[in-house]
Amino acid sequence: MAEQDVNPNAYTVDELSDEVKSIDDPETLTEMYDAETEQQDRTGAKEAIETRLEDLDTEGTDDSITKTRDAIERSLASIEGSEEANDDADEDASGSIEESSIKEIQTHVRDQLPELIDRPLDSIVEVDRDEEGWRVIVEFIERRSIPDTQDILGRYEVRLSVDGQIHSYRRRNRYRRDDTTPVE
Repeated sequence: MAEQDVNPNAYTVDELSDEVKSIDDPETLTEMYDAETEQQDRTGAKEAIETRLEDLDTEGTDDSITKTRDAIERSLASIEGSEEANDDADEDASGSIEESSIKEIQTHVRDQLPELIDRPLDSIVEVDRDEEGWRVIVEFIERRSIPDTQDILGRYEVRLSVDGQIHSYRRRNRYRRDDTTPVE
């Protein structure tokens, strides 16, 4: 397989780790790292690519590896800097989602999250605001059953920034719709 044909999304993290060991071109590795960051952003995949870049650096191939690493670090620093600038702008902007009502947050979550999680939204259970942004608890139908009281629901916690961007979500638990035990 030619190095330029390596697409990190076509591999599991373990397969990608094995594949990058055969790549000696820092530019190809950097392109893979950028593609991984922009698409799936898997920590293990990025670490495998970074490790290979470091291996090439210690082998003393040339100065381009150091330049590549520096470019990656500058890129990451600029991303972090732009996020901080965005946070400052969000706090100063009038009419931002920070000043929006809970109803607007619910609408935003209802529109964006089902596509992200790839499941049908059952309900929005909780919405609250804290110093970091918004926290929303939602339930998704993970498996439909007949009767519907046997549906398997997943309860997810979603974190949004003050400007309404979804930063993270995680499943807190799963249960049957008719389960009467208290949910944390």
